[in-house]
Amino acid sequence: MNESTAKPPNSIRPGVIAATVALGYIMLCGLYIEWSTSLAARWAGSIHELADYEIAKGLTFVAVTGVAFYLVTFLLLKRIAAQEVRLRHNESTLVAADRKAMAGVFAGAVAHDIGNTLTVADSAISWLQDPSMSGEERAAAVSDLKRASQELSQLSRRLMLLQGTRTPVPPHSVALAPVIKESVRFAQSHAKVRSCKFTYALDETARATVVPLTMGRIMLNLILNAADATDGRGKIHIRLWQSDGQVHLEVHDNGPGIPPEMREQVFEPLYTSKPDGTGLGLVSVKTAVMDELRGDISVIDSPFGGACFRISLPR
Repeated sequence: MNESTAKPPNSIRPGVIAATVALGYIMLCGLYIEWSTSLAARWAGSIHELADYEIAKGLTFVAVTGVAFYLVTFLLLKRIAAQEVRLRHNESTLVAADRKAMAGVFAGAVAHDIGNTLTVADSAISWLQDPSMSGEERAAAVSDLKRASQELSQLSRRLMLLQGTRTPVPPHSVALAPVIKESVRFAQSHAKVRSCKFTYALDETARATVVPLTMGRIMLNLILNAADATDGRGKIHIRLWQSDGQVHLEVHDNGPGIPPEMREQVFEPLYTSKPDGTGLGLVSVKTAVMDELRGDISVIDSPFGGACFRISLPR
């Protein structure tokens, strides 16, 4: 038997139970009628007495069955009410547990983003400690440290949102191309990204209502994901264009790609195909895109041979 259609041995079958109860009731009523009629015919001395016996018999039957129906209905309703109380209690317990679980995933995703940002900050500090660094390289390292500080401040704000002690940063209209370029430059300070080759196809006029640091965090996670897929030595192509009242952003790589049956799973908490992965980077991306920016994200095949993460935002 197919497991999807198999029934547990103790499963309740309402039709069978209802038919059994109805059949039992009919049999009892038939036995009562036959027995009471024979008694009335035996005891009655006349037709009038027989009629009186039949009336008394009918009233007795109605009274007894009425009391029985009352007791059965009362007990059933009392049991249903008790079950409803238990169900509501269980539901509230499940909701509380679900909230705690989601809060844990949210906090884990923020911690994952903090780790990414700290890795870039550590690289910038190492560069500043290198006496052979040029003035331009030192200025870039200082810029990375400033941005890392801003991102850590925003991530701290996100954690405080769990307790309702902070309000989210309001989005505003932003030209996306400069944000993307700066995000790539920031990401290239990460050890996993340094050897990757980047190409662009950016619409410089594209604008969307976003929080720049949130877009930067999204880009950092997607770039690190692409770098992981190509073992840190692949090609990453970033495309930005506008159509149908939306702005579309794509991050391509030439890695092994993602099979269609796994494209929904990659956004699930703690799912990862990497030996050292946390399964939280793409969770952070999806949360930021859908909840903070009111956009959408999907995975498709890339013409470069790997995966393409496409983000669509209202223009």
